[in-house]
Formats: sequence, structure tokens, C-alpha cells
Amino acid sequence: MTNDRVKRLCALLREKELDAVFISNESNVRYLSGYTNHDAFLFIAANGDRRLITDFRYDEQARSECPDYQVMSFVKGKSGIFQLLDQSCAENGVKKLGFEAAAISHASYLLLTDTVKGVAVEDCGPLVEGLRYVKDDREEALIRYACAATDRVFSKLCEYIRPGLTEKQLEWQLLTFVNEEGCDSSFQPIVVAGEHGSLPHGMAGERKLRNGEFLTMDFGCMYQGYHADMTRTVFLGRPDPKQKDVYSIVLEAHLRGMDAFRPGVPGCVPDAAARDYITEKGYGENFGHGVGHGLGLDIHEDPFMGRLCQRVLEEGCFVTMEPGIYLPGWGGVRIEDTVKITRGGCESLFTSEKGLICL
Repeated sequence: MTNDRVKRLCALLREKELDAVFISNESNVRYLSGYTNHDAFLFIAANGDRRLITDFRYDEQARSECPDYQVMSFVKGKSGIFQLLDQSCAENGVKKLGFEAAAISHASYLLLTDTVKGVAVEDCGPLVEGLRYVKDDREEALIRYACAATDRVFSKLCEYIRPGLTEKQLEWQLLTFVNEEGCDSSFQPIVVAGEHGSLPHGMAGERKLRNGEFLTMDFGCMYQGYHADMTRTVFLGRPDPKQKDVYSIVLEAHLRGMDAFRPGVPGCVPDAAARDYITEKGYGENFGHGVGHGLGLDIHEDPFMGRLCQRVLEEGCFVTMEPGIYLPGWGGVRIEDTVKITRGGCESLFTSEKGLICL
């Protein structure tokens, strides 16, 4: 699996006239090597030489998980990393080295250029992220598992939710349910009730759940490094006409955005499909974020679908659809699915109800 990924990367290096690349993005390290812990870096040469650089704490695990890599351990902090990188470049005759500028600090960049001598360094941009854009069969299976587990967590939550609980108590229980599924949480969950629902990324606090209000939960399970992302907004009690209307607008926008998913269209198209409907209904100023994003080894990956997104959707990439309406002092509604782009359009990976659930 990783061998094929490295071969494709080496072909890109030759195409870009790079002799080698230094990989420091943690998700890219995992994608190319299979290494599942932290503090590791990859040197991959266009000739196929591959090395994993880490320290003593992770040496044994790296050797076990990455049999196709030469594992090199450093003992002198960050300077040791770049000393081994310098050695690797010299042994492979590297004259031009790519690096991931977005994944390295300025201080580390200065250390790199000071330590690795006689080598021109060049930002290679999202080179590996481009390989990760379309998922392979194994990646798809892991995402589907994470989504199925997320569905089960939501079902348990609907049985657990009751007035009087605090947002924080519900968040703790949500994380417990995630752990019971044998998963980690994809991110810190968003659990916001009542007027707090107008905060798209609000933090759970001591506010208690009450009848007569919305409750928004944005969460997901992560399984073997791959993420799911779901948002459901439920109602405690019986909604009034305005609450029903706002929910129905968001749901229709969500469905219109889903209908706009298909290979070959840029990400601004599904964004416009959802956003234009919300604007038509008078709430355009209350929907200020993009309509969705890619996901996989990272919870947020390309494409980042908004008004200006020109990244073209491809069959086999995984994205979210998550329009919302946020009214300060009143609350908010967001509905989100994880979606696979298919030849004919898209497939939602969740089975959980999207119509208004009243608890």
C-alpha cells in the first residue's frame, strides 16, 4: 500500500525536478509510511531511497510499522533531525530538496538551511495532499467504519439527552460513547444549546439544556486515523413556527448542496447551491462559513468549499455538506453529513435522520 504511494510521489518529484523531499506534516508521514505516532520525519529521494527520522522514544515502533524504511534515530533535538537530513542528502547526491513550508516553523526552516549544506531547498507545496485527495479502497473502508460508529453514537445520544443536563455533561457522555465504539474523537465536539447555537464553533459550558430550544452537536469518530464528521440539530420539546421554518430552510439548503455534488464541478458550485437558497429565504447574512470541506487523515482537507473554491471535485474524494443559520440571541441550526463523491453524484455515509427530531 505505502509502496505504491511512494512510487507515485517519486514520479512527482522527477516531474518537478526535485531530487528528494523532506516530509514533516504528520498526516503525510502516516500516509506514506504507515507510522502511527508522533515526532517523525521522512526523507524520500526520487531514486526511491526512503528514510524515517525519529528519536529513541519512537525507534522501536517505527522499525516495526515501517519495514520498507531505513529508520534513523537522532539524539540532539531538532539539530539532530537536520544533521541526519544532511547526511541523507549527501548519500543520495541531492542538489534540490523539496520541503513542506506549511508544516515547518520559521525557526526550523532557518535550522534546515543552516545545517543542510550545498542543497537548494524549495517549498513543494501540497504535493502529498494531492495524492491523498482521492481515497483508495482501504481508506474508504476506514472512513465508512468511522461514519457507522458516529451514527451509533448519535442514536445513543438521542436516548440520553434530557433537560437539566449541562452542555459539558453531554459532551463528556458523547466522548464516552465514542470510546465505547473503539474510536477516538475526530475533534473536540461542539455541543451548544439554545442561544449558544448561534456560535458555529461554540464550546460546551455549564449552560443547562431546556425545553423549547435547539441543541446542536458537531462531532465524529476517528478510526485508525480516519475521520467522520457529523452535525445534527435536535429540538427539546415542541418547536414554534419560526423554529420549524429555520430548520426547514437549513435542511432544504443541505439537500440542494448535496444534489450539486458531482465529479468535475468546482467546490464553489455546491456552496452556491446551498448558500443561494438560504439567501433567498432572507438569512444570507447568517451563514458566514463555507459549505463543507474534505476529510480523511485530517478532519479538514482539500477541498475547502466556499464562494471562491475552484478545486474540482473528483470521484472517490470525501467531503462534508454543512450549511447553517446562526441568529445571535436566538440560536442556530446546522446539518452536516460526510459524503463520498460518486460517478453519478454523491453518497451520504450516514443513516441518521436529518428531518427535525423532537426529544
